[in-house]
Amino acid sequence: MRFIDTLRLKTKLLFLFILISAGLTLVSILGHTNITAMKKNVDELYFGSFIPVNELNSLIHLYHDGIESTIYKLKSGSITTDEASEKLSITIDEINRLWSSYAGHYKSKDELLYVDYTENTLKNSNIDIERIIQIIQQKQSIQQISTANVSQTVEKMQTVLAKLLQYEKQIAHYERKGLLTTYDSTMLQLSILMTVIIGAIMFLSLVIFKSIHSNQDALEQTSEMLFQANKELEKSSYTDSLTDIYNRRYFNIIYERELKRAKRNGSFFTFMMLDIDYFKLYNDTYGHLEGDNALIAVAAEIKKTLHRPGDYLFRLGGEEFGVIITETDAQNSQMMAEKIRRNIEALNIEHEHNTASHYVTVSIGLTTLIPSVALKEAVILSEADVNLYKAKENGRNQIAISTSILNKNDDHSRGVAI
Repeated sequence: MRFIDTLRLKTKLLFLFILISAGLTLVSILGHTNITAMKKNVDELYFGSFIPVNELNSLIHLYHDGIESTIYKLKSGSITTDEASEKLSITIDEINRLWSSYAGHYKSKDELLYVDYTENTLKNSNIDIERIIQIIQQKQSIQQISTANVSQTVEKMQTVLAKLLQYEKQIAHYERKGLLTTYDSTMLQLSILMTVIIGAIMFLSLVIFKSIHSNQDALEQTSEMLFQANKELEKSSYTDSLTDIYNRRYFNIIYERELKRAKRNGSFFTFMMLDIDYFKLYNDTYGHLEGDNALIAVAAEIKKTLHRPGDYLFRLGGEEFGVIITETDAQNSQMMAEKIRRNIEALNIEHEHNTASHYVTVSIGLTTLIPSVALKEAVILSEADVNLYKAKENGRNQIAISTSILNKNDDHSRGVAI
């Protein structure tokens, strides 16, 4: 009987060994497949999505389409000085943003030499463009602007960026070659490793089972830490890092959700678009650090003023903020907008170039209505933007409101007049 029991035990162990060995063999095949897929994905990252290359390409196009083209249109009378000033300012901001993003990627010592040279050239070019913007804003004769000089500046910048772009491509080829070498080495090591594991599987199984039992508490703690980390990560994806309020990505989600709810319930929907008056001049005068402090203070004051669960505050970009208020009629929405405007001015943040006040102020474009089912989402945003420009044209540090909307592209899309 003992012989039979021993034989049965050996048979069970042999079966277990074969089962686990077969499982590991399957795992090795899947591992080979997944690593091959990983190599393909990384390869596509370098030669398909290659972020630094895309950013440099975008910078090259911005200098041509955003700066040189705008100057030619201004000189030819195709656009007004205000339009040209705004377009050039937006382009400079976008150039600085893209360059900051590009320069923030990891760079080797050799690569930093190219990057530093390009950055100095970019700063000098931007100084020339900002001088042109000042000429335009001060309503001086546009004949002072030399299109030849602008073309020369743009061409020089494009040449420098093109050289840096070519260098990035060379780096990509070098990195890909290293990736392929690592891939071949990894596959060889994986084959050897799986062979060794299969030979020692019974011993390792015992160690693993004991380890699982002894480390159960540690696994639970790690799981809790990962859960908390995921919550923080989710929060950061919806929050503006500077002002700690909702960002543009979360605005798109909330705007669509609350507008649909208002349509479904037949309730009021209010959207405000706020812009800090002469913020570029503020940055130029007091520095970008003080500009950031001003943005933080303005965001905090708006957030403190909006205290209902149905009120939402977003940073839409730069010095522009958005506010969504639900189930509040036009009169109370206008009162809320006026309260926000007063409270921000009452912060008494000095702004010597603000013609509307001695302090930092905001202009507000406001739209309040009961939206119909057929009303398109973009119409409300467009109307608020139009009202914002009205507030600016009327002297800034004020609000402009509309309480009904007609979408000119669709005569059947109409909000309910208040």
